[in-house]
Amino acid sequence: DLAEVLAHHRWAAHEIARTIGMDTAPYAPAARDALHRAARRAYELHALDTAATLVGRALALGVGPDPALELFDAELAFYRDRDAFLVGGGTDTLTRLAERLTETGDRTGAARAWTLLATAAWSRADRPTTLHHLDRAIGIYEELPDSQEKVGALLELARVRMLNAETDPACAAAGSAAALAQRLQLREAQANARITLAVARYMAGSAEAFAELADVTEHCRVERLSSRRRAVQNLAWALQEEGDLAGSARLVDEQRSLDLGGEHSLATSFADQWARAYYAGEWVSALAMAAESTRRPTAEWDLHIVAVSGWMRGLRTARPADASEP
Repeated sequence: DLAEVLAHHRWAAHEIARTIGMDTAPYAPAARDALHRAARRAYELHALDTAATLVGRALALGVGPDPALELFDAELAFYRDRDAFLVGGGTDTLTRLAERLTETGDRTGAARAWTLLATAAWSRADRPTTLHHLDRAIGIYEELPDSQEKVGALLELARVRMLNAETDPACAAAGSAAALAQRLQLREAQANARITLAVARYMAGSAEAFAELADVTEHCRVERLSSRRRAVQNLAWALQEEGDLAGSARLVDEQRSLDLGGEHSLATSFADQWARAYYAGEWVSALAMAAESTRRPTAEWDLHIVAVSGWMRGLRTARPADASEP
C-alpha cells in the first residue's frame, strides 16, 4: 500500500541529486525498483495511465537494460490502446523481448511475453498465431511453479477456444484455470474461469448454463470484482440469444456504467452502439459506426458487421430513384 509513497521519495531523491549536480548513480537503482513496484501496484488497481507514467520514469533513469521492465511497459501500451500498439509495431517489440528474456534465463517473463503476443494476435482474429504463442507460453509454465501468470495463460486459452466454439477444449482449459486459481486464492481468475465455463456450456446447449452465467454475474456484482464487466457483457449476449433485447440493452447500460479505470481484463470489444442502432432501424447511423469500427485492426475482422453493413448498403442503393412513384 505504500509502494507509491516510497517510489515518490526515491524518485525525489534522485531528482534532487541530479538538479544540484551530484552523482545520481547511488540513487538510480533504488528509484527504479521502487518505481517498478509502484507501477505494478497501480496496474493492479487498473490505473494504467499512472502505471505508465511510473514506468516511463523508471526507464528514463538509465540504469541499464531491464527486459522485465520493458515487457511491463509494452504490456501497458497494449492495454491502454490496442489499436495503436498493433499499428505501431508492438508485436515486433514483444517478440524481441520474448527472445531477450529467454536468453537471459527469465523464463517466467518469456512466457508472459508469449501470452501477450497471443492476446495481441487474437485481437486481430489470427487464430493459428494465437494458439502457437499460447502453446509456447503454457509449455514454459508447465516447467515452472504455479503462478498467477500461468492461470492467465490458461484463461486466455480457454477464452480463445470458447470464442471459436470449441466447447470441450474450452471447458478443459477453463477447468484447469479454475482449479489452479482456487489453489492460489485468485478471486478474479476464479470468476473469469466460471464465466468462460458457463458461456462454453451455453454454446454447447447445456440447460443449466444460462443460470450458471447469471449466478456468476451476480457473484461478480456482490464481490465488486473487475470481472463483473465481462460477466455482464456475456450475459447481455446470452439474453440476445434468448430473444430478450430489452434485457440485453439494460445489461449493456450496466456494463457501460462500470468505471474500472483503465481495465486490463479478458473483456472483449462489444459493438453495442452498432447493435442498438441496427435493432432500432437506424441503419444510416449503424453504417457510419461500422465504417469507423472496421478501420481499426482490432475490429476490421468482424465479419458479422461487415456482412450486415453490406446488405444494408445494397438495399439503400437499390431504392427507386423517385420514391414518389407507385
